[in-house]
Amino acid sequence: MSIRSRFALTIAAVMCGAAIVSGPAAAAAETPVQQSGATKRVDACFKGACGSATYKRTSSNSYNPVNMSVKDNKCDGHPVYIQAGVVDGTYPQGYVWLNTKHYNNLGCHGGYASWSSYIKNWHLPIKDLIFRVCVDDWGSDTCKVAY
Repeated sequence: MSIRSRFALTIAAVMCGAAIVSGPAAAAAETPVQQSGATKRVDACFKGACGSATYKRTSSNSYNPVNMSVKDNKCDGHPVYIQAGVVDGTYPQGYVWLNTKHYNNLGCHGGYASWSSYIKNWHLPIKDLIFRVCVDDWGSDTCKVAY
């Protein structure tokens, strides 16, 4: 099962209150590793926000640059953000969200806000990156994932 399929099942299970358990060995065997030097682009858009990221692998545990941008699509007073995650086969979901949420507080008429970053010397080999574009709602945030 691909990481995309496993992620969809995990999200479905979380929404239904169930739990899916899979080990890191399964994730490691099923997720292809992005080749060094290849630049990849992902996009995630929905009613509340739109974001994109481009990133380039520089070694088995580093990406440079990691460029991200996000804009607010809805004039509702809620800020939007984009957040990167590392797909490294960690248990149970196979990925880890990084701590930094890059916020765009410009509102729906402010356009895109952009950031350039990097991931260097991650403690495990990285299979790929994953991103989520979110509206910072009351309670749980509304997000769309891109990978």
